[in-house]
Amino acid sequence: MSHFFLFLFNFFKKNRVAFAIFLISTVGFIAFFAPRISLEEDISKIIPRDEKVDKLNFIFQNSKFADKLVVNISLNDESGNAAPEKLIAFAAQLSDSLRNGSISEYISLVTDQVPEDLMYEVYNFLYENLPIFLTGEDYSRIDEMISPKAINMAMENNYKILVSPASMVLKSSLVRDPLGITNIPLKRLESFQFDDNFELYDGYILTSDRKNLLMFIQPQNSARETALNTFMLQGLDTLIEQLSRLNSASVSAEYFGGVAVAVGNALRIKKDVQLTVSIAVIVLLLFISWFFRKKTIFFIIILPVFIGGGIAVASLFLIKSTVSAIALGVGSVLLGITVDYSLHIVTHFRHVNSVRTLLKDVSAPILMSCLTTGSAFLCLMLVSSEALQDLGLFAAMSVISAALFSLIVLPHFLKEESQTPDRSNIVDAIASLQLHKSKIMIGIVLLISILCLFSYDKVEFESDMMKMNYMSAELAQSEKNLNQVSSASAKSIFLVSSANNLEEALQYNEQIIDRVGELKDNGLIRAYTSVGTLMLSEKLQQERIARWDSYWTAARSDSLKQRLIRASRPFHFRESAFSSFYELLKSDNTPLKASEFSAVRGLFLNDYITESAEQSTIVTLIKAGRENKNEIIETLSGFEGSVVFDREYLTFELIKILKKDFGLLVSFSLLLVFVILVMSYGRIELGIITFLPILISWLWTLGIMGAFGIKFNIFNIIISTFIFGLGIDYSIFIMRGLLQQYKYGRENLSSYKTSIFLSVFTTITGLGVLIFAQHPALRSIAWLSIIGILSVVIVAYTLEPLMFRWLVYIRGRKRTAPVTLYGFIYAQVCYAYFFVVSALVVVTGITGLRLLPTRLRKRGLHWLLTLVAKSTIYIMYMSKKVIINPNKENFSKPAIIIANHQSLIDIPLMIMLSPKTILLSNDWVWGNQLMGTLLRQVDFYPVSMGLDELVKKLRIKVDEGYSIIIFPEGTRAEDLEIKRFHKGAFYLAEKLNLDIIPIIIHGSGHCVTKHEYYG
Repeated sequence: MSHFFLFLFNFFKKNRVAFAIFLISTVGFIAFFAPRISLEEDISKIIPRDEKVDKLNFIFQNSKFADKLVVNISLNDESGNAAPEKLIAFAAQLSDSLRNGSISEYISLVTDQVPEDLMYEVYNFLYENLPIFLTGEDYSRIDEMISPKAINMAMENNYKILVSPASMVLKSSLVRDPLGITNIPLKRLESFQFDDNFELYDGYILTSDRKNLLMFIQPQNSARETALNTFMLQGLDTLIEQLSRLNSASVSAEYFGGVAVAVGNALRIKKDVQLTVSIAVIVLLLFISWFFRKKTIFFIIILPVFIGGGIAVASLFLIKSTVSAIALGVGSVLLGITVDYSLHIVTHFRHVNSVRTLLKDVSAPILMSCLTTGSAFLCLMLVSSEALQDLGLFAAMSVISAALFSLIVLPHFLKEESQTPDRSNIVDAIASLQLHKSKIMIGIVLLISILCLFSYDKVEFESDMMKMNYMSAELAQSEKNLNQVSSASAKSIFLVSSANNLEEALQYNEQIIDRVGELKDNGLIRAYTSVGTLMLSEKLQQERIARWDSYWTAARSDSLKQRLIRASRPFHFRESAFSSFYELLKSDNTPLKASEFSAVRGLFLNDYITESAEQSTIVTLIKAGRENKNEIIETLSGFEGSVVFDREYLTFELIKILKKDFGLLVSFSLLLVFVILVMSYGRIELGIITFLPILISWLWTLGIMGAFGIKFNIFNIIISTFIFGLGIDYSIFIMRGLLQQYKYGRENLSSYKTSIFLSVFTTITGLGVLIFAQHPALRSIAWLSIIGILSVVIVAYTLEPLMFRWLVYIRGRKRTAPVTLYGFIYAQVCYAYFFVVSALVVVTGITGLRLLPTRLRKRGLHWLLTLVAKSTIYIMYMSKKVIINPNKENFSKPAIIIANHQSLIDIPLMIMLSPKTILLSNDWVWGNQLMGTLLRQVDFYPVSMGLDELVKKLRIKVDEGYSIIIFPEGTRAEDLEIKRFHKGAFYLAEKLNLDIIPIIIHGSGHCVTKHEYYG
């Protein structure tokens, strides 16, 4: 691959016009397309999505509950005396300024008073459509109301009202409904009462002690439009301050609501980012300029970052014209990974002082790094958050674009020097530390890894999403004060019925609302507010009209009329006084259309109904104690078209999706990166060694988070993919240095480690400074960044070189052949088999054969040992075994058997030849707890016993028919050549008067050489 970039470098070096055209085309592409992209400022896009959460998200996006501001106007009088006139005057001034002042364009509605004619309008609406507002239970009440006794009492009461001053207000309603049947559905409107602690005073909503007044502001823009709402709240703050001064600070006002919280978060993040970015840029500018000793180098290094980001934005416009602003915002932070490529190039050029050597060295690892990192980011496409999907696409394209730009363009800005000055400094000294050779450091890494195994599964997802919100002291105090006087900010259970149209949604709501009423009757629900009190589906209306018609038969209507006439005579009512009521009983009623509910809907229901082209929803608010919440949710769950939840339930659903997405993201990205590494290196062993530091650093990150109670949230999960990408980058470059040192003897590892150190410094500076932020989400990003990046670099500096050296070196020199995964596993299986069956032979000798005579028991053990040796040799199926025995030797006659010694497997090779053999071993084997016990059981002896003592013992075994196996070289030959024989074997043959049988072992040294255990 380096040949391609060398070709491009040489081509552009000779054709500067072509190079200029390439640069201008790149910049032009960015300038033409990038500004055209549309940004969607919807913070909910970052929330993971499924069918249930989509429904809840739609409700929150379109519900006016979330956007409404509650303004709490209170007295500052320490005497504690009520002064409602002062509160009303302040509220009137404030509402007038809001409606007609400079911020009126940002306000949709100001509710400060309840209209005087409100109840009259509501009463008329209920009266004119009385049949549809009466439930089945209401007719039992009507039965009581039309009894003679009840009618007489009603007429007497009506007379008293008519002769009182109240007749000016109530005369019309008494004439139209003398029995007060309309009061039955009217009473149900109490569920819309704001709070039990409030009452109306001159149309204003005051607390019962008349020391607080509440008014409501409905912003023109949703809570998501933080920029526009910032202007509104700044104007509101100014108005409150001015009015407070005008009232000599005797009255104050504060507000609380979702809009205020959203704006507070946006402003806090903006201030934090400005502060931390300023600190980071200054520190990095000074540090990089000092390290490279060039003032312009900082701008060369960050150039690919901007170009990569620009190309990604322009490409996104061509793919999809609208993207999440959050994705680009967070993606801009993740672009820090792209600075690594230019750092690697500039740092390595500082080491080699040759552009062509530079491109040969870094092209492959940079391409491999951008491919694996880009693939990891693309795995974000698998999660169910739309913003994270945009982020994954943006980050992947940025990473790949920046890498290619760095390789193609940056070399032209690097100037080769005739003499390379020594520019080593403290950074180079730190980077050149060989941590893999420090036993203390290795011990620390292993200890931390082991400890993390006990805590990695304790890491949790943040269950309280509000902890990720920032709330200023003033806003928090506003919420506290509001909670003390009302339930305006209290937590409720939401029952939501939804369908494609309002009629169906109303029907779904009506199916479940009776169950809600039962829960209230049983005491589980304290109160609830339902749209169904005032707005019904046409289907239910038709049923109620039919019930009305069947109840008010002609006979019953006439009977009631006569009773009313008789009961009203003593009070001198005319017979025609209640004619409108009689007409009501006989009138023809038809169901109302949804549009005909507009009068009461505007007064009571707009906050509870949401309509769009795709969906209509109806919200029922339920107030209940925390102890009953779970039972209520469980009881109301499962109804068709309705879902019940509270904030904790929604958070639980989000966390469930997050865990699922996060698990899928980690698993798939790890698998994908591993496959790419193996395919790139062409060896699974190199892929594993490069991959293991990434895996272990991830274990460290999870383990430390679990141990210290640091939780995952929607924000720092994004950063985890960034850290994962850095880990890939670091591992690839360290492997590149190790391979170059092994293959060519070139010392480039220190250069790569220096660029990695610079990357760590720049990344921790860029993200670690967020620890100074006040916003909790930004602080969580800082902690995860610091933990993750330090884990990555420590593990990569320590374990990767250690594992690679074990793979290719042994005892300070190159292995005959590097350890292969297959050879390692194969050897472990063979060793495990040999030691397990050898242990079984030992146990058999100690227990199973104890009852046999000694000679018979030892003969049985020799036979078992021969079987173990032979089976061990033959499970090594990779090597062909051939025994050449031209003289048909069967070892029936005792002899001294001598053989050359090349490998560990020579011992089982010799033992397998006959059970009538014994072996002289060295002290190491004789002293081994397992093998020594076995050898002693079968009368094998150590050479260190001495020849004279050996002769005595061996003579006994020879008399029993055993041959003696000796390796006269005394040690294994490293070069596989037969070395000089020691005379011990020949001395024993002379003393014991035995023949010598020479055996040549060929090829065992090629299977397992000296000092090697894996081939």
